[in-house]
Amino acid sequence: MALKTAKAPKLQPLAILPGKGLGPMLLGGSFRDILTYLRAQPESHYPRFKIQCDAAHPLAQPLIILLPENGLRLRFDGADQRLRLIEIMDFSKIPLTYKGQDLVKHQEGQPGVGPTFKFIYGNLFGPTFEGERIPSASGSHPDVYLLSYPGVAFSFKISAQTADTDFVSILSHPSTSAAKAMSIFNGASWDDALKDLWTRPCPHPRSLTAAHGPKSSQADELELAIIRGRGKIEFRRRTLKPWHLILSKTTPQDLVLDIGPPDYIYKKNDHRMAIHQKEAARKGIQDLTSSLLDTHLDTDQSSVNTTTDISDDRDDSKATNKTSEEEYFYNYYRHGFSILMSQQLRNSPPLTPDQLSEEDDIIRAKSPHLVATKLMLHGNIPNAHDFHRYRRIRWVLDPAVIVTLNSKAITSETSFTTIRAKLDSIWGELFAEADRIAGRPEKRHMVINRGWGDSPSSSIELLGGWEDAGDDSVSVTGEDKKPLVPGNTDLWAYQGLIFEVLKNDAVSVLTIF
Repeated sequence: MALKTAKAPKLQPLAILPGKGLGPMLLGGSFRDILTYLRAQPESHYPRFKIQCDAAHPLAQPLIILLPENGLRLRFDGADQRLRLIEIMDFSKIPLTYKGQDLVKHQEGQPGVGPTFKFIYGNLFGPTFEGERIPSASGSHPDVYLLSYPGVAFSFKISAQTADTDFVSILSHPSTSAAKAMSIFNGASWDDALKDLWTRPCPHPRSLTAAHGPKSSQADELELAIIRGRGKIEFRRRTLKPWHLILSKTTPQDLVLDIGPPDYIYKKNDHRMAIHQKEAARKGIQDLTSSLLDTHLDTDQSSVNTTTDISDDRDDSKATNKTSEEEYFYNYYRHGFSILMSQQLRNSPPLTPDQLSEEDDIIRAKSPHLVATKLMLHGNIPNAHDFHRYRRIRWVLDPAVIVTLNSKAITSETSFTTIRAKLDSIWGELFAEADRIAGRPEKRHMVINRGWGDSPSSSIELLGGWEDAGDDSVSVTGEDKKPLVPGNTDLWAYQGLIFEVLKNDAVSVLTIF
């Protein structure tokens, strides 16, 4: 359900930073960080918010946070979930300042209106280039004029009968209204921003703390995970050189040194899938074909826990002296992944059959120390059970190893139907033979329900339709017009990879082991 209150919202003044953002909501900030910030504020500041997406295409269409009581709309791109556009839809609901000067004078008991063109042009920002006039579709409604500055644009309603003279005369005409809306974006002008609004590289960091805190105290942001195979994952970083996670070698101390301490440490306590591992061992099935039949497939929901059996200030060195029965998830919510720390007994498999070697079936001697044995990359997709828990992390299967379909790389935005077609073409014959030996169904997937319990999104109104209304109302256009709720997901396994797939064909979690 939505967060609601009977009290009138307390208007909090926010400063405009052209080209950068609005107050603490910095352009380029991650959806997860900004939503966390909003939820942490007093209820009087942000009484209610709604999240809206295209349920069928959550990675291709923008993700929206609506703040009706504050007159704000925040738009994030679907692929990277970074704030691309801030829209002020109602000037009466939020005070705005620029260099200490109010955009709108708010008087108690009187409805506020937007700034006039004369005030914007003459007192606030000064002269600018000609904007764009958008005629009304019917001709009976006012036209819209978009006036643009670097990083900021205003919309005005103008009379359709106004003579098409210079824009200063048009916007100064008595029939022209005060500004009805304002947009904040990255770009030299609104026309420039529209060219690649949702894909343009962001000059600002995702993390709000990284943007406002001292740089020396912040770990560098991880931008992209490149899956190389054989347990090697390369993480591209924002400013520093790439960081490499190597399964069966990276230790807890390595993690803390390279990317900082985890947000939570969670003791793995669900080993129910071990029954499949015992059956695989009884039939003598090799590791290549037992991906879905061993403990690489987790029903443990560590990734959606908000509390932990181990506090986050625990001494990490103690975790390395545990017995083999004790395994721990290091949950990095701010980076978008979880890492299982346990004892590795086998080498991590390659991405393609031509990389197989005799060493892949060698059982290793037990080590007294815990190492990283599994990595779970979270997509933070609406309707997934762990939505809003992790920042979205993007990934790609190493193009140098995987020959892609239609020269397109297999990425976190690729539909699973396409991913499956490609991986089946690589592993199909080997898996078919393994299924025959094991007596398993050819579909090679299981269904799991992550929604049997409290959803972390239970306090958020999550709408699955699509709208582009000009006011703060919400019209859900999905077929059922009902809020999204977590449902069953399919788990598909390939060599070294397990995909958790939603009903809309999006990969919500990719596990590498």
